[in-house]
Amino acid sequence: MSLVLGSFQIQSEYIVSSASDARNLANTVNYGAYTTNGYYAMASYFLTGEHREYEKKNGAFGRVIPHRNSRIFPKNCDEQGFGAWQVLARYSSLNLNDGALRGGQIWDCTLGINWFLNPNMKVQANYVYTDRNSLGSPTSPGAGIIHGFGMRLAHDF
Repeated sequence: MSLVLGSFQIQSEYIVSSASDARNLANTVNYGAYTTNGYYAMASYFLTGEHREYEKKNGAFGRVIPHRNSRIFPKNCDEQGFGAWQVLARYSSLNLNDGALRGGQIWDCTLGINWFLNPNMKVQANYVYTDRNSLGSPTSPGAGIIHGFGMRLAHDF
């Protein structure tokens, strides 16, 4: 689901996965039937007034076109702009526990900023706070809190 109101956008998805007669690779453990699920909800806002255009023909959002391209990589030398700036927040959760299946649970919060220099180039930066309960227990090996930071420079044609 997605809703665009000018520069503001909210988006979410929910997924359910089911299996019957599930077994491990060695065929020594039968997990039986199980159902797992996950979801996310995200909100974003363009500080510079742009919006995400939905392309019905493709069934997806198109590229962001800044009102004024960045001075750093302008399409022509006469442009004087800052590109498009977008801030966002996202919450997601995944539960892989059901019956004998103990895959664990995880949830995370993401705060991000995207800088669209022009229609073909963007810089993304995200901070992610993750809480993982391995095998459904906060004291299991692999359980704990993770702080992550990532950046990406994307250029496409």
